[in-house]
Amino acid sequence: MSEILIIEDDLTLAQTIGQLLDNCGMTTKICRRINSAYDYLKSHQPDLAIIDRVLPDGDGLEIAEYLKETSFKTKVLILSQKSETISRVEGLSKGADDYLAKPFSSQELKLRIESLTNKTKHHQRQILVIDSIKIYPNESLLEIDQQAKKLRKKEIQVLQCLVAHHDQVVTRAQLENWLWGCKEETPTRTALDVYIKRVRQHLGKYQERLTTIRGFGYQFKTAAN
Repeated sequence: MSEILIIEDDLTLAQTIGQLLDNCGMTTKICRRINSAYDYLKSHQPDLAIIDRVLPDGDGLEIAEYLKETSFKTKVLILSQKSETISRVEGLSKGADDYLAKPFSSQELKLRIESLTNKTKHHQRQILVIDSIKIYPNESLLEIDQQAKKLRKKEIQVLQCLVAHHDQVVTRAQLENWLWGCKEETPTRTALDVYIKRVRQHLGKYQERLTTIRGFGYQFKTAAN
């Protein structure tokens, strides 16, 4: 059963969308503000977020960007009265998977939602395990001693790379290529250091597993010294 988050301040419209999805066998949650959506996303990872751009406390694209950084699973459908091409391009570039201009028909909305949720169903859960440390790359989740926490996209990518090559030295160049690839985006000299520091903090009592090999790079050990 697909879980759908509706972020829409127009309660009548939100309830109409919710009823449509309920009739299709999906579960829904309505949030009318960005802040309440953040609170919900701290403990939930819906299959789809339907987001209105114009909300009382800001632009819904803020949530789209957040989901792009924190969740590989959640698809994003933007609903907006801003139908100009530039607005659609902005929405898609900020992390939306689809963009639907208001007003829209319930049939078109239903087809868009079915298309996005079907893509999510094909998602296969990945997991990397070392002792009591579990990493779910596609969900940006780190689980330690059965306690899960959500990491930023590049934080989980750092862990994924190091754990996948455990007990081997991964050079800075290899890690930077893993994180940024050949994209035009060029990291600053300290960017990788910041992510390494954050990952160590997330690892808590296991942070000694992540060691710095001076002059070479980093190594994730399967057992502490």
